[in-house]
Parts: sequence; C-alpha cells; structure tokens
Amino acid sequence: MTFLIIKIVAAAIIVLGFSILAERVGPRLAGVLMGAPFGALISYYFIGHEAGPAFVAAGVPHAVAGLVGTLSFTYAYYRVSIRLAAAPALWNAGASTLAGLIAFFIWTAAIHDISLSIPTALMVLIPFMVLFTYLFRQAGNVRVRTPAKLTPKLLAIRAGGAALLVSAVSSAAVLLGPAWGGLLMGFPMTLLPTMLIIHLSYTKEHVHSFLGAFPIGLGSLVAYILVVSESFPRFGVDLGTLIALGAAYVYLAILPLAFRWTRKLRS
Repeated sequence: MTFLIIKIVAAAIIVLGFSILAERVGPRLAGVLMGAPFGALISYYFIGHEAGPAFVAAGVPHAVAGLVGTLSFTYAYYRVSIRLAAAPALWNAGASTLAGLIAFFIWTAAIHDISLSIPTALMVLIPFMVLFTYLFRQAGNVRVRTPAKLTPKLLAIRAGGAALLVSAVSSAAVLLGPAWGGLLMGFPMTLLPTMLIIHLSYTKEHVHSFLGAFPIGLGSLVAYILVVSESFPRFGVDLGTLIALGAAYVYLAILPLAFRWTRKLRS
C-alpha cells in the first residue's frame, strides 16, 4: 500500500510539473524533457522491488523496441488531430487519443513474440527515432500566452488521470511477464495525460509543438532503459536507479551542445 501511494503521488507530480512547464516555459522544452524517463523511473523502481532486478533486465530489449510504439502513438495523435481540425476540442482529443492507442497496441502486438536482444532492439528503434524527428519537422513552436488558472479542482483532475495510468500499467507489467512488461514501459502513461491537459486547456497546435521535440528527448529514456539492464542486476534497484538516471541526464545535458553544433554546420 505504501508503494502504491508513493507511485500515485510521484506520477501526479510529474504530469502536473510538465503541464505547468509547457504553459510557463514552452511546449518545445517540455516535449524534450518529456522524453526523460520519469514514467519509466517510477515503474521500473517499483517493478524492480516487486518482481526483482532480473525481471526488469529480461524485459529491456522489448522495452527498447517498444518505444517505436510510443512514437507511433504520438504521430497518429498528431495526424488525426490535424485531420479533425474542425471538430470540437474534446472530440478531437478523444479521436486522436484512440488513434494513437491503436497504433501503439498494433506495434506492441506485432513484436511481442519476436525474440530480441538489446543490439537488435536498437537497430529497430534508432531509424524510427530519425524518421519521426523528420515527420514532426513542421510541428511548429506555439507558446501559451495566457496560462490557465490552477484551481484545486483543475489540479486534482490533472493529477488523477496520471496516477491511475501509471499505477495500472506498472501493475499489469508485473502480471504479464518480462516481454509484455518491457513493452508496457513504452505506454504513454505520463505523456498521454500531459498531452490531453495541453490539448483541452489550449489548442491542438500547442500539443503539436510539444510532440515536435519529443523524439529527440526520447534518447534520454533509451539511455535510462539500457543502463537499467546492467545497473539493476549488479547494484540493486535503489543504486541502479540513480546510476541509470545519471545516464539519462548526461544525454539531456549533451543535447544543447548538439543543437549548437548543428546550427553552426548549417550557418
């Protein structure tokens, strides 16, 4: 019960933080940081304690390849929200979410029974990261001009959805075994609530700005998952989490340098 409460509170804080970040700082930055392993951190930490480090490590190849499903989710959401531009915001967001979830589960079902190693999983994922970065090139960068007033009711609604998703997905991952458990790590448990908050509070264009930077930031989650496969069995869940988190933030720290280098090459 203590683990469940901590899991719920952590998920709520993450989604609230990213929705506020998108409102106050900008969707692009929030999109990059959303690739950080916050949902996976919560899930892997508790799965590691509940099912053991070996269970987590066994599911890592499917977790890495399963991130293509996450990218498919974001792009399906993006395309359907554009196609249904004339629809009311609630219908637009609902249909886009449904399309995204269908894309996610089609991918995960397709690779569930495929035997994967970490190198082959990376060979699957990396080309898709490049592809989706290209596909989101016209997503724009629309900033929130007037952030919504954060009332207790609004905060409760925002936090509740994230807490339920993270709790349900991480619990299902333990029950379904390492392969499905790994694949479910790609489920957009903190991403989806954040997207819906932005979409329903503002416009689909604000969500597009958020999603445009997501494939680049996803490298941070990849780094985290890869290091978890070694750090959990060797050092245990607690220290292994800190080591993997350090690897994720090394990636995020390198990103600004990579962006500057790219701009210099173009100029």
